[in-house]
Amino acid sequence: GHTDFAVPVPHSNPRAGHSRIDKMNTPLVSHPFLTDAEASAWEARLLGNDEQKQYAAMARAGKEVGRQLAEDLKLLRAPTTADPLKILLLLGKGHNAGDALLALKELHTQKIPLFARCLFAFGERSLKPLTRRAFEECLNAEVPLEYADFDGQSDLVRNEDWDVCIDGLFGLSFRSPLPSEAVALIEAVNTHPRIFLRAAIDYPSGLNDQTLLEKSAPIFRADFTYQTGIPKETLLHPKRAADVGRLRYADIGFFDADTLAEKPLRLIVKEPLLKSLAALREADCDKRDFGHCFILSGSQTMAGAHLMNVQAALRSGAGLVSALCPGDFVPAFCAQEPGALWSTYPANPQGGASSEGSQMLLEKLIRATAFLAGSGMGRSADTAELLQKIAREAPCPLVFDADALTPELIDAIGQRPADTPPCILTPHLGEYARINPGNVHGDANALCNSFGAVLVLKAARTQIFDGQNTYVNICGSPALARGGSGDVLAGLIAGLLAQCPQSYLKAAAAAVVWHGVASECAERASTQRTATMTELVGHLGTALKR
Repeated sequence: GHTDFAVPVPHSNPRAGHSRIDKMNTPLVSHPFLTDAEASAWEARLLGNDEQKQYAAMARAGKEVGRQLAEDLKLLRAPTTADPLKILLLLGKGHNAGDALLALKELHTQKIPLFARCLFAFGERSLKPLTRRAFEECLNAEVPLEYADFDGQSDLVRNEDWDVCIDGLFGLSFRSPLPSEAVALIEAVNTHPRIFLRAAIDYPSGLNDQTLLEKSAPIFRADFTYQTGIPKETLLHPKRAADVGRLRYADIGFFDADTLAEKPLRLIVKEPLLKSLAALREADCDKRDFGHCFILSGSQTMAGAHLMNVQAALRSGAGLVSALCPGDFVPAFCAQEPGALWSTYPANPQGGASSEGSQMLLEKLIRATAFLAGSGMGRSADTAELLQKIAREAPCPLVFDADALTPELIDAIGQRPADTPPCILTPHLGEYARINPGNVHGDANALCNSFGAVLVLKAARTQIFDGQNTYVNICGSPALARGGSGDVLAGLIAGLLAQCPQSYLKAAAAAVVWHGVASECAERASTQRTATMTELVGHLGTALKR
């Protein structure tokens, strides 16, 4: 699961890239997504029937879910003692309910003003011993709550507004069909017009691999699902994306470095990957230690894509960023980002980059430790000819984005000499269909293997393919669903690659996670609706500090 490329890259300066290679020379932190059956077997192997181990795992899960939920609650108004958060808990009998109760306790421990109503779907007396212990912990900690047995009437849900509803009815062990009590609660919550945030613990109740494709099955409709202990394959299925909402992962120590299988896996990319980027730099470093990133992008009609590429690359920590801009935008862009090395690139009649400058560009790229092209460049035949020539002949690591991604470019990449570095491709779903027509996402690793590339498939849950494994990013916000977010990501990838040109997979994965975490910081500082891509760039530093 720690596959990475290690390709010698020529540098004009022997120091170039050295410092950051050292700092990123750690395994890619990732855990495998498991099927329901695999996850159950894994838990049984680790915990067995040992109640002490089971409760310790429950305590870790509750604490970590509570910590993450506290962060996500920043999307809400700031609660006060006079106006605390109103939280509704839907509780079953088993350990999923225990996780929910201990998450509530963690919110209280963090001194978040709240008031909770706990509804026991099958009665408080039905609680299993460890779940009762969790409930007693809440009472002993004096969490402000009231509790009641659900009597089948939805008035206990519908008659009030709720800031948060936490679903602790069923988890991994659920088997359909749903009991009538659970059906009534789930339907009452799903149709309630005044619940701001719905949070599911481990699984949205009613969902498992049996009910995955059942259109008639009632399923708790979550805004966030907090997976506990093990990433769950079922939760990735696109048919249930609206029920699962945004994924979170509460890592409670179920995996270690020796637990990954040798077969190809789908793995979760974890936020601690960013720790290497936040590490201190060497005291005697200089700009040559952190690579030289060249960027050719934008056009007369999409100049902003180039500026966002450059802004992100600069903030990635690259030592030098050379910005080659078609058109007359250099003076304005230089005023906004004077730290880049700006120059005008020859433009064609369509306002895009001209193939006339290809030889000049290739000569410049001898000094590059990474090169980015494609964002906002347009798809004129002249520009396409330029990009294909670069793909065949450039001696440095390459990142191709957006308009660059065509079947002809893929053919040109396949013609690169064997001793030159591979590429990173960053398509969204439409661009992926263009370069790999008729094929499904599972073929992306085959495409990568065909010419030694890393592919970043951008979507609500961006996936990274390295030719063997598939890495799934769950960081990020709907604030990214606007023009320019891909341009920022491409600039980040190229900037990180320039600093660690032998670590394609890590550069791509770190950029994807960093981009996602920055969007979460932006939505909390502003809102999902109003956060702009300029604000996203401004929160890249905040993301590393978090």
